[in-house]
Amino acid sequence: MRIERNTCYRLAEYAGMLLLLFLLFWRIRHAIFGAQEEYGLFYIAQKGDFFAWLDSVSRETGRITFYVLGWFWAGPMFFSDPIVYKISMYILISVDFICFFWLLKCHIDRKFAVFAVSFILIMLQISHQHNLLITYNYLHIPFILLMISAHLILNYCKGKAGYGAVLVSALCSFAASFFQENFVLFYILIFAIVLYYEKDGAIGKRICSSLWKLKFHVLGGAVFLIVYFSF
Repeated sequence: MRIERNTCYRLAEYAGMLLLLFLLFWRIRHAIFGAQEEYGLFYIAQKGDFFAWLDSVSRETGRITFYVLGWFWAGPMFFSDPIVYKISMYILISVDFICFFWLLKCHIDRKFAVFAVSFILIMLQISHQHNLLITYNYLHIPFILLMISAHLILNYCKGKAGYGAVLVSALCSFAASFFQENFVLFYILIFAIVLYYEKDGAIGKRICSSLWKLKFHVLGGAVFLIVYFSF
């Protein structure tokens, strides 16, 4: 009986979060694009000038990341009906919250994960102005990649996964960097997590050991910075 009751409670919690997510979608149902430049990019994609725009904006801003993020940003805009962009927004927001919930559930507590996700969905301030949640659809992708990266590193540090998890984490972090260069700072958080779980030896030895375990992250971060500043 107690098992069945706990199962019912969990189902009710999940249903509640799902309802809050649907309410969020209802609140943003009228907003297609969240910034003026997105309307401009939609026009560019529909006009057929995307390739020229992509090369021009990448060179003018000196950001090689535009060659990557531009495709994810404008991808749904190649369809003449902007509702495709809206659907992709709903999908990415959903995956973003699912990954956030899973990360908290696995590494903190299920009840806290339910509370945190529900609290955020309730407290979100949504307007038709420049709102990050409904602007720049592509930004959900690097956040998803970084949460997967953190989940894998934590599993490795806790002995729940082999070194392959570190390699996949490095690939996720490297890919996220090419969406927005400031995501390179995430490497610092990854290093702090590994250093926290590195208990043996003096601080210098722990730092060296952590960096060696994160050698693929260090390599990926170095390659990104070289490519970015060379461009």
